[in-house]
Amino acid sequence: MTQWRRWLGLIACMVMFAGLPACTVAYVIPAEPCEDDRVACEGVCLDLLSNPDHCGACGQACGEGLECVNGSCVAECDVRSERCDLSCIDLQVSVNNCGACGRACDRGQPCVDGVCQDQCGGGCDLFSEVCTDRQCGCRPGFIRCGDGCVDPRIDPEHCGACDSPCELCRAGTCGDDCDGFADQCVDACTDVSSDPSNCGRCGMVCAADSVCIRGECIVAEATRCRACPCEDCDIAELDCFDPSPYGDPQCL
Repeated sequence: MTQWRRWLGLIACMVMFAGLPACTVAYVIPAEPCEDDRVACEGVCLDLLSNPDHCGACGQACGEGLECVNGSCVAECDVRSERCDLSCIDLQVSVNNCGACGRACDRGQPCVDGVCQDQCGGGCDLFSEVCTDRQCGCRPGFIRCGDGCVDPRIDPEHCGACDSPCELCRAGTCGDDCDGFADQCVDACTDVSSDPSNCGRCGMVCAADSVCIRGECIVAEATRCRACPCEDCDIAELDCFDPSPYGDPQCL
């Protein structure tokens, strides 16, 4: 006899007054415990992390076009994408998930058809250039002046355009002070929370394949976002952040 039968509860009503009919005897049998982290819903043991009719909680059903992933209802991935955690990722172009979830390319390598490739032979400048179509080009927000790429928003020698010097560069225009800007780094007015050349503090430069988000250098993940709000971010329940003019919107 199993443990739960040994502890079978017998509820018997006692006749306390003469003339009262005897109560019906009822037997209460406790349910068998669920195994493998499953939860009992209406007497059935279910996996609430993947069940679309009971996603995250009993009776919490996902709607049409949604699937249950890790206990959350998220949109189904299209034919081009694969599920990596809660996000839909195109493994053919994602530098952080190239060919497989979590397989990141080395810095400066693009992901082409699911394979990390260095099309420029490692010849691009680590901080100011990116490899595109087998050629080294300036990172988003930078322009080429002579043999190098510069940020015209903060470069006092190329403020707003090549060979346009000034004593203090204010977002591409010459000025006398940094009123209205969050920070000043030497001869540039900036905001260290989003400036890839002064990320988090003056002089902290992010690599060319990264953007500065909230004062930290973050590798720019390839997404289909072109403006915030972005549906790709909503699907994964992530915030949409636009680092413009230093790259496309990102899901954080």
